[in-house]
Amino acid sequence: MTGDRFILLVSDHRRFGPVVSAWEVTPDAKGWSVLQNRLTRATPDDMRPLKLVALHEIIDLSDTFSDGEIHRQFSRPGTSLKDFLDRVTAEILQSQIRPFIDRKIDKILRLAIAHDIGLYIHDGSSRVYYKNRLIVYQEQAEPWFCFTKTPEGSNYVLELFQNEKRIHLQSDSNRIICRNPCWYLSENRLHHLPEGFDGKKIEPFLKKETLLIPATSEKKYFETFILKTLKTGQVKATGFKIQSLDPVRIMELSAESDWQGRAILVIWFRYGDKRVMAGRSQKVFID
Repeated sequence: MTGDRFILLVSDHRRFGPVVSAWEVTPDAKGWSVLQNRLTRATPDDMRPLKLVALHEIIDLSDTFSDGEIHRQFSRPGTSLKDFLDRVTAEILQSQIRPFIDRKIDKILRLAIAHDIGLYIHDGSSRVYYKNRLIVYQEQAEPWFCFTKTPEGSNYVLELFQNEKRIHLQSDSNRIICRNPCWYLSENRLHHLPEGFDGKKIEPFLKKETLLIPATSEKKYFETFILKTLKTGQVKATGFKIQSLDPVRIMELSAESDWQGRAILVIWFRYGDKRVMAGRSQKVFID
């Protein structure tokens, strides 16, 4: 750590939850660093790292969820910053503010991985210890949704794997840094989940290993949650079958009219009896 002059800290905002910020530090020979200045757009140029272009981008991204910027974007006209922070509702926080912050943090973390910028958990001290540096994986973690059907209902277990090693979910230090895109902290390891995976799926398993789905609720649960789950992870089923199909693929050109009435050709792809327009991002279709 003695070679790091600029680092990123994961800390808790009193209202918004986990956030990431860039700091200038002074390394100490004893193995820790002392926080000096938080780096923002207002930091003078002579105090900012000239050669780390990625860090400049991170600074700009982190400023987008400063108190002032969040107040400017999400408050009602005439509301003071203090009143906004004191009165922001959980609904607005979860539906609007937090998804905005999560997208920015996702970009910051990907830049940190690409440019090997140190990322640390901040415990509120003015010192940052090497032991608090996070291991951030480039490869995605793999979620497995495990369902066992019984006469009484279905047992549901979520398993996460990183490089084929199972991640232990039930630990007091584990936490979700971002929900969607999802970044999950397990001890000193930071994992990111596949696109479309919502961190809300992890929350029930931070305290419990297994969830029971009563038989009276199974039909609705299978038609909603499990149907969506198949699109974002692998499913391990006991007591029922999931059949994967690999139909013949055919490309079609369709003569159609655009919104101005002009004749156009549209590309479609047919997978068995399912017809999909070119450019659609969905990778899995489920019946």
